[in-house]
Amino acid sequence: MAAHDSGLAMTDTDSESMNKHISRISGGYLILVVLGILASWKLDDVRSVVSGLSRVDEMGITTAAALAAFASGAGFVVIHFGVHESIDNLLFGARKEVDTHICGTIRKEAGATLGREVTATDGDLMKLFYSFTNQLDEKWPTLRSRAFEVWGQYYISMNIVAISLVAIAIEIMLVGVDSPDLPLSSLVILVLLSFGLLVGYHSQRRIRPKFIDSIADSQLIMMTKDQRQEFDSRVRARFGG
Repeated sequence: MAAHDSGLAMTDTDSESMNKHISRISGGYLILVVLGILASWKLDDVRSVVSGLSRVDEMGITTAAALAAFASGAGFVVIHFGVHESIDNLLFGARKEVDTHICGTIRKEAGATLGREVTATDGDLMKLFYSFTNQLDEKWPTLRSRAFEVWGQYYISMNIVAISLVAIAIEIMLVGVDSPDLPLSSLVILVLLSFGLLVGYHSQRRIRPKFIDSIADSQLIMMTKDQRQEFDSRVRARFGG
């Protein structure tokens, strides 16, 4: 995960710890999902045999196993290659919203310092922001730890949404290949859909508001109010005036 992805500059240790936490929780959910896919195939075959069918459809078994393996591989990609960021960018835009808020506030305060409009890029404004958030003195470590915690929760939610979507698609494919009537598969799809929607809703209504209200605004207040003299000095050094 890149240093800017959690809304603050991260040390290697911070990044490693956050990524391990995200991978651990997301990986646990992936295991449950794959077991659910396998169970929906396995139990349906058992039911078919009990009902008096002469044999289990070998093609269905092979396909189900292949799709479960594909689900595992797709889940691994979701967890380890930053798909949570793409899911947020594509569906929700929380990261962009936070960056826009931070840049807008800094641009306004820097303009007040220089007495003119600041034409710096958003990237330059974010670098100024990171130069404060990565400080080790006073309250910054506490705010940084809080940011890691909340962004970690959000990215876990994005992974769960992505894994759920992939698993639903695979389960639908399994229904089409194995049998036109799979009550258990329908149940698995319903559970995945419900849980994915619930997690997505929670991430937007409960977690997302904390990015600005509890984290970014607290950091910006420290930058532009509590450490105003240092803020003004860095603004003049970076943007002139």
